[in-house]
Amino acid sequence: MRMHTRNLTNGIRCLAGLISRRRVCGGPRSFSMILSSECNSRCIMCWFHSPLSTGTETEGGLAYPAGITDPGFMSYELCTTIIREMHELGAARAILAGWGEPTLHPEFDLILDQLVRLGIAPYVITNGLAIDEQRAGRWADLPVHFRFSLHAGDPETWLRIHPRCSREQFERLEAVVRRLAGARKATVSAMHAIQKGNFRGISAMVEHAHRNGIRRVLFVPVRTEGGLAAHVLPTPEEDRRLQVDLADALELARKLGVRTNLAEYMATRRHMRDGVPDTSGLYRKIPCYVGWIYTEFDIDGTMRPCENSRISMGQAGRMRIGEMWRSQAYRQFRAEGRFLPARRREVAGCPCNTCCMSKFNRNLYDLLHLKSMRYDEP
Repeated sequence: MRMHTRNLTNGIRCLAGLISRRRVCGGPRSFSMILSSECNSRCIMCWFHSPLSTGTETEGGLAYPAGITDPGFMSYELCTTIIREMHELGAARAILAGWGEPTLHPEFDLILDQLVRLGIAPYVITNGLAIDEQRAGRWADLPVHFRFSLHAGDPETWLRIHPRCSREQFERLEAVVRRLAGARKATVSAMHAIQKGNFRGISAMVEHAHRNGIRRVLFVPVRTEGGLAAHVLPTPEEDRRLQVDLADALELARKLGVRTNLAEYMATRRHMRDGVPDTSGLYRKIPCYVGWIYTEFDIDGTMRPCENSRISMGQAGRMRIGEMWRSQAYRQFRAEGRFLPARRREVAGCPCNTCCMSKFNRNLYDLLHLKSMRYDEP
């Protein structure tokens, strides 16, 4: 009940700010914390940990944001500071993610407990490999959304995407998913990045979700460029076959009662072109609302408007988050974002033409213009 009340209150304040177009009337609706750069998997399409990576920005091909080199984990002290100050600002949801696997964080369970205790809804993006039966049993009684990045609906395909993992790990992962999916309080969804290694298994992913109790599945086109593109992007011929498989999977999902975004995927493909988002046309029509309802914290506490933004609003732990949220820099960012259609150029410091938050902005635009009565955050 506390989370629902907090969610409603925060939503009203965010909406008031958006309507006024002058100032925020509360804190962010949701925030993301990058908890980890460590990973226990090497997904072939990963920007940071792919065994196929040929990047040179840091040793091993990892490409962290400027100024960050092999950071490990966000300090627990910094985690608690961010959570406490975001609670004071009225935040309703915390996305626990990483440049690696967030559940590897040594104090991850304590972080989860703190969020639940404060009435902030945790949304955990995980590969699930660090979650054993004991951990799953404990988390099953928490009001937490676990989004499993699976990328496959059968062990053979899963092993192609995770070449350094084993079939036994896939079976343990399935057991954990079933345990949490059948829980009274926890919520489970799955995500699949569609690529060369799994594009023929779309229907198998839907069947896998149904078989393991997952009622919501998100499909996204793989996002990649550079040396990885040749290894993970479907060829034009494979892409044409994919369109047929997507339509078959959509019909199957409807029959099985599995909620997916397949219809949207087929219609928009998330504005992807050759593995990179192309959103230049989108922002000639709609604004960017990110600065009014969302923010993100890098592993060192750097506060950014969104995942790919190069703009630093300051650093949590050294500056108060509320002061950064209401700063002149953030006001400038919001103003530039709101007038994107008229400006016809990117917000300074943001790759708007290859935006990773396009679904976020499209959903909110539809809601504000009464094209939809439901708002689903990414």
